[in-house]
Amino acid sequence: MSELNNIYTVTQTDIAYPKRLLNVLGEKAPPLIYYCGNSKLANMDNVAIVGSRIIDEQAEQYTMALAKKAVGEGYAICSGGAKGTDRTAEKTALEAGGFCISFLADSITKKLSQTEIQQAVLSGKMLLLSAVSPNAPFHTGNAMARNRYIYAMSQCAFVIASDYNKGGTWAGASQNIKSHLSNTYVWDNSKYSGNKQLIAKGGIGIDNLDLFSVADLAIAEVKSYPEQIGFLLS
Repeated sequence: MSELNNIYTVTQTDIAYPKRLLNVLGEKAPPLIYYCGNSKLANMDNVAIVGSRIIDEQAEQYTMALAKKAVGEGYAICSGGAKGTDRTAEKTALEAGGFCISFLADSITKKLSQTEIQQAVLSGKMLLLSAVSPNAPFHTGNAMARNRYIYAMSQCAFVIASDYNKGGTWAGASQNIKSHLSNTYVWDNSKYSGNKQLIAKGGIGIDNLDLFSVADLAIAEVKSYPEQIGFLLS
């Protein structure tokens, strides 16, 4: 473990390395991760909440309700730190007294320039992670790899809003449904063109948050998504 202007590096042999990420991805896990913040959060139970950068008020409210529910059950929120769904989930979790893990595709340094992020990191409530250099610019390839890491280190993932057949949310969720690094739950809302298609591809549609506990969805053994959805939410 070494220091780099308050940003540290951790390797697969260090205790602060996300163990679930290594267990799930094996040799495909990043050999080195940059981080800033409370390293203990790397191995806290967490759920991913991801989605489009542009969401309407209904999706924002759903994201907030889901984040509060997860925090209330003792989970940290893991996201990619982007505008829209990710930041809504992060902000809600912090305001609810919970914890956040933000796995970035680009510059940690840039993220730390935001006052609210600095405060969350200093309070021990937030952990920033990245598999690329702290000053790296955005690159689509890095973002796609980052999406895989988010799914791999989370107990389960919730997709709030996705375009159809384009964008990082669609690509990441589609890949996770195929590889099944973690259970993929998709908000069953036809206003977002990609959501229904992700459910058709094998994602589990959810809507009413009162019908399930996050803990049950995190540990559910899902082998055939469409057939098990009624059982899971009954």
